[in-house]
Amino acid sequence: VVKFDHRSATAISKELENRLTMMMSGPIEIADIIDGIHWLKSQAYVDPDRVGIWGWSGGGSFTLNSMTNTQEFKAGISVAPVTDWHYYDTKWAEFAMKRPEDNPDGYEKTSFVKTAKNLHGRLLLVHGTYDDNVHPQNSWHFVDELVKANIMFDMMFYPMRKHGISDDPARIHLYNKMLEFWEEFL
Repeated sequence: VVKFDHRSATAISKELENRLTMMMSGPIEIADIIDGIHWLKSQAYVDPDRVGIWGWSGGGSFTLNSMTNTQEFKAGISVAPVTDWHYYDTKWAEFAMKRPEDNPDGYEKTSFVKTAKNLHGRLLLVHGTYDDNVHPQNSWHFVDELVKANIMFDMMFYPMRKHGISDDPARIHLYNKMLEFWEEFL
């Protein structure tokens, strides 16, 4: 298990912060993650054909972005991802991305719903149905595009669970499901 931080995870210039803010989970951060993956795959102790990615919330968005825009991963798990900033809580979406009419390019380039048909690798998509942070419609729209493209994937919804899927029975079940998924697809 390796964790890579992208350049916006550390102290950065105001200019770079402004560019990254308008492109949440966008091409700059993904390029950083992919650079790290290329380094990882070059290590003698790593099987480059068995590399997976997973993330929750923003990390779930990174997972989908990585799996729809690269062929680096054999499998991935995305929990509660933002798939299109139009579906995210307006207050926070506009804080991060500005209004859609003020940043149409940013909203366009960070909509993973539009790139779902390009999914590479096996995906497990997870969401709580009572998630009031990243609304489940983010996952539903992404799933609809996968179905239209006849792409097989795995999905787990947790009824009446919020963004953190934080109660013990559900969280334990989720981590067992994730382990089972990795064992099968990696």
